[in-house]
Amino acid sequence: MISDSELDPIILVKRKASAPLSNNPYTVKARKRNEAISNDLILRQIKKAKAADQGAITYAKKVLLKSDKYRNAFLLDQATIMKDSTTAVILKQ
Repeated sequence: MISDSELDPIILVKRKASAPLSNNPYTVKARKRNEAISNDLILRQIKKAKAADQGAITYAKKVLLKSDKYRNAFLLDQATIMKDSTTAVILKQ
């Protein structure tokens, strides 16, 4: 067993201190949004639901792009098929 005196103190230090956070405006905005969401259960559930919806839509599009029905359709028909697929996924969710 390793005693506390044998441990390297550098390993025990956090990698990044909490004070020198990025000042990039987009990072600051995202950090504030995430803090607000983490404090509110309803907002957190809404964020998870939106992420699940987007994931389902992306998966459906990926499957549709590989299908023969989509590949053999004309360009305008492809747009209609894509829109119908997205609508079906949203209604299913």
